[in-house]
Amino acid sequence: MLSIFVIWTILNGLFLPQIKKRHGENQDLVSILIPMRNEQRNVKKCISMLKQLTYPKLEFIIYNDQSTDLTGQMLYQEIDGDARFRVIEGVELPSSWVGKVHACHQLQRAATGKYLAFIDADVTLSSHIFEKVVPLMKKNEIGLITGFPHFMYSNWLDRLVLPMMHFLVNFHLPIALANYTKWPAATAANGTFLFFEREAYEKMGGHLVVKNSLLEDVEIARAMKKSGMRVLLVNLSKNISCEMYTNAFETWQGFSKNTFKGLNYSFRNAVLFILFYSVTYVFPLVLLINSIVFFNWLYAIPYILIVIQRMVSDFKSKSPLYYALFMPLSSLAMLIILCNSIYLYQTKQSYVWKGREYG
Repeated sequence: MLSIFVIWTILNGLFLPQIKKRHGENQDLVSILIPMRNEQRNVKKCISMLKQLTYPKLEFIIYNDQSTDLTGQMLYQEIDGDARFRVIEGVELPSSWVGKVHACHQLQRAATGKYLAFIDADVTLSSHIFEKVVPLMKKNEIGLITGFPHFMYSNWLDRLVLPMMHFLVNFHLPIALANYTKWPAATAANGTFLFFEREAYEKMGGHLVVKNSLLEDVEIARAMKKSGMRVLLVNLSKNISCEMYTNAFETWQGFSKNTFKGLNYSFRNAVLFILFYSVTYVFPLVLLINSIVFFNWLYAIPYILIVIQRMVSDFKSKSPLYYALFMPLSSLAMLIILCNSIYLYQTKQSYVWKGREYG
């Protein structure tokens, strides 16, 4: 069975395309939209990166979402009069909205581009990325292009769980159905990079339709398919990098707030997920230890196969291949976070993110 999983992961990944620079006119305006709340550690790097983008027609709109640190001051300092930039000072968050979703809604209202690119402040884009995605969208009449970046790791928990985001897509998502059908259930997206054709975005209803969602990227992609437009999931590992968290506690909080939500708050799905990963990806570590103790290397075969499967995913995502050796620990960490996410949901405890509480 594990050998079948390896083969499936290899074949499934063939339907996740790379993006490449294409010839053609690039005269349509792209609005790059960045929500920022307490992002002083990322401001300088972010603005410098944006200024190095080579696409000829860009506007940059940043929503300073009531930051309590030096984000606002640093923004104006780093922009330094560049006319392509505009900073919107945030308003009080309405009670029915999630903070980031509300910020994105305000940003799109101010945008004037034919294309809308929502990115996070901790993202680094390759300088030619829009010369790649604009022609790709035009050629294929797609409403949304998205994908998972190459993750930068700042702590031990990052190294265990962030590569699993790519693994879950490469293993569990039928990518051919995600990319070539409008079936909403076969959909994945990542909020670090959401590139919309504006008319398709407006037809779908925009961020208004996911205003209270903590998993807005996936739900907005599903809404795009329901509106009749395709969503294209691409491999962005060579074009985008992202440093999501600064310490293990942030990683723990970040994943705890949406892991159970990713299973649609289904206890049945959660139990099946926990059982499957416990048996398939955690238990091989016990067998490996047994093989070492009793000098029976047949017991090591399941561990070798899950490492190979994980390496397939890590190779595509540009993660260090030796991280795959920790696949049982990565799976265990993911399951512990899921259990915490379930506990928070069951006890109706609030999630705290960027200084805001979400029930």
